[in-house]
Amino acid sequence: MNHLRFSAGVFSFFIGGQILLFVIPLYVFLDTRDIGQLGLLLFIEWTPALIAFPLAGYWVDKISAIRTFQIANGMRALACLLAFSALQWYPAQGIYILTILAAIASFFLASARVSTETLVAENTEGDTLAKFQAVIQSAEISSMLFGPVLASLCVLFLEKETLVLLAALSFAFPLLCTKRIIAIKRNLKNIGPLQQTVRGFKLLLSNQVLMYLVLLNCTVNFLASVVMGLNAAVVTDIFAMPEQYYGYLNSAGGVVALLAMALVPAMLKKYQLIHFGVGGLTGCFIAAIALTFLSSFASYVAAYIAMLSAITVYNVYNRTLRAQIIPKADFGIVMGAFSLLNISSVPLSGLAIYLFGNSLGYQPMLLCTTVITAVSAAVLMLLLTLHNRKSLSPATSST
Repeated sequence: MNHLRFSAGVFSFFIGGQILLFVIPLYVFLDTRDIGQLGLLLFIEWTPALIAFPLAGYWVDKISAIRTFQIANGMRALACLLAFSALQWYPAQGIYILTILAAIASFFLASARVSTETLVAENTEGDTLAKFQAVIQSAEISSMLFGPVLASLCVLFLEKETLVLLAALSFAFPLLCTKRIIAIKRNLKNIGPLQQTVRGFKLLLSNQVLMYLVLLNCTVNFLASVVMGLNAAVVTDIFAMPEQYYGYLNSAGGVVALLAMALVPAMLKKYQLIHFGVGGLTGCFIAAIALTFLSSFASYVAAYIAMLSAITVYNVYNRTLRAQIIPKADFGIVMGAFSLLNISSVPLSGLAIYLFGNSLGYQPMLLCTTVITAVSAAVLMLLLTLHNRKSLSPATSST
């Protein structure tokens, strides 16, 4: 596999995702001015992923990771094209059209992510694993810079609906970047998706380290999703900034998180893998607490940048550890179950915003969320470390 070409394709589909993350919540909030509607959008958008991730693991093992990767991005490109056309014909139904698009995009995001993880595991071994995981993470973080910047510039000159067409092009480009990757099929002996999902969960539940890791990820994802789910309202309503500043906020987080990822190769040689996990979690929760007490847009941006950077550092630990301990022969089905539990925190965060966002207000809700998730994460990290002594060795030698 050409790692550079593959990374470009992954970067492109992350860009498409960032564009949709910009335009859809912004469109919904500016039309309704209701924080609860942002939560409802988040819930509707990510609930299909609860079905999609187990299917993604099955498809990866049944038809190969590369074909799943291509189908997932092709379907998202097609959905964006259809949504763009529908917006031209039925502009009054824009919220419903974009909500359906968000659900379709999240459904196939599952296949794109699981197939990406599997392709990395299948085509990377030894000491290069952690480094290539850092490259993939850098592609995701880089998209957080360039995606919102691109969207913010476009919204100054074009209608917001045009961004959907730009997202379609971003999802189509990965198809050109993966033409020469060889498909690797696995012998499933005609096992159906339900049976394979059950098998994936059995393998996951039998591994205490993986269970603690996925629960730890859920706490981080829940907190991050609450913050991100409210950002459109915070920027345009609480701080009363123009809509393009919503894009600037996301891109600012990408800048510093990208710089953090640039330091990872050197840090991998100096620090143990466990330091990435503990340090990233600590920074994330400290920054989230700061967000609850800030009253200016500039200080909010600074704390948001710090939180995303800390999550970036934590994800090096998360991605590397799970790639080490999941057997390659069962990687697809285990990642399907892992990702299902992992992503379940996102629609739950949307439901929490919908139920409590308007009544509690932004800062009290975020403070409660931060305290609960921080305590949970501390307990889970302790249990994970006690059951995984290998994570105490240097990251470079453990990969």
